[in-house]
Amino acid sequence: MKLWRGQPEHDHWRKPFTAKEKAFAWCGLSVLLAVLGAFEWLSPSQNPFSGKWAWLFTWAYALGPRGPALVYSTLAGLLIVTAVRAWAKNDA
Repeated sequence: MKLWRGQPEHDHWRKPFTAKEKAFAWCGLSVLLAVLGAFEWLSPSQNPFSGKWAWLFTWAYALGPRGPALVYSTLAGLLIVTAVRAWAKNDA
């Protein structure tokens, strides 16, 4: 069944991502988080925070003035590990 007029008849365009494509996506997100961590390290946010994620920044700020930068860097490291694992699945 077509959902719109220009949709192709075949189903190969809906194939899932390969392990290599997943690894590149995780790596890209990791780079973004690393850049955010660098910006937070060079120009730290100040308390009080506002917005939807204020509770998270307040918690991270409790680790110290560079807490948000450390949280961003930790998340970037975890995503790099996830990217390496996804890349390893590509070789298997």
